[in-house]
Amino acid sequence: MHCTNPLRLLFLARAAKYKGLPDVLAALLRLKDAPWVLTVAGGVHAAEAEVVARLLKNLPQHAVRILGPVCHDGVPALMCECDVVLVPSRYENFCNVALEALAAGKAVVGARCGGIPDLVEHEQNGLLFEPGDVEGLAAALKRLVIDRELVALYGHRGRARAATYDWHAVAEATDTILQRIRCCS
Repeated sequence: MHCTNPLRLLFLARAAKYKGLPDVLAALLRLKDAPWVLTVAGGVHAAEAEVVARLLKNLPQHAVRILGPVCHDGVPALMCECDVVLVPSRYENFCNVALEALAAGKAVVGARCGGIPDLVEHEQNGLLFEPGDVEGLAAALKRLVIDRELVALYGHRGRARAATYDWHAVAEATDTILQRIRCCS
């Protein structure tokens, strides 16, 4: 189902070189005629400022909103305003942004690195691509621009996936591992 309303994308990350903002902007250059809007919340790493500025000049100005750093209290409102959360990191441990997006019922498009694939199940609650693969990211975004029912389905499944992350169970599992380590030393 093709939709003419813009797909509302959110890139939420601290100013770190490996978070992938240039990849997002380069992928969106390939979708200039598709209906999308992007909100960038977080800083731009100094080493990427020039390339980010150059990419932004080639994108429709009305389609990109740069907020700069946001406090964590502002994250729920940002999640409510978007359809898809982007986590294109080239390096990542456990990805809190992806978990927060899933808990908010949002589809996630993320790089297949670090802890992202542990949360985002390809074609179940989001789409994955190889880190740094701008064409793969563009293809994933194009698919979601075209199929909004898929966006809604991924969001629904994402909420169910996030519910499996009960912090009491995580704490118990961690305690069990630490007890085993202590017994073996």
